[in-house]
Amino acid sequence: MNCDFCASAWPAWVYVIPAGFLPPIERNGVKVDQLDDGRWNACDECAALIDKGDVHALVKRVIAELVAIGTPGLHNREGRRFYTRTVTASYQAILSYPLQKEAYA
Repeated sequence: MNCDFCASAWPAWVYVIPAGFLPPIERNGVKVDQLDDGRWNACDECAALIDKGDVHALVKRVIAELVAIGTPGLHNREGRRFYTRTVTASYQAILSYPLQKEAYA
């Protein structure tokens, strides 16, 4: 398994929220529901930002890590803007709920 935020191969924590809690993604006027099992794996670095509630720093870290590994769609400004808006909304939703933090097993 990987960190569900930055895709690191070393998750250390799991944050639990109610399943299906995330807002739909919207692009070009089309809303797409996000399926979510309510379990979010996180590496130590992402977990530190989640624990602080620092969505901006978390999004910045995630995008930098995903660009570094060559994630499709993030090679241009438009792709990064769309991804930034999408994950910011998702991460704000996740962090707005009381999180249950568990060690990754």
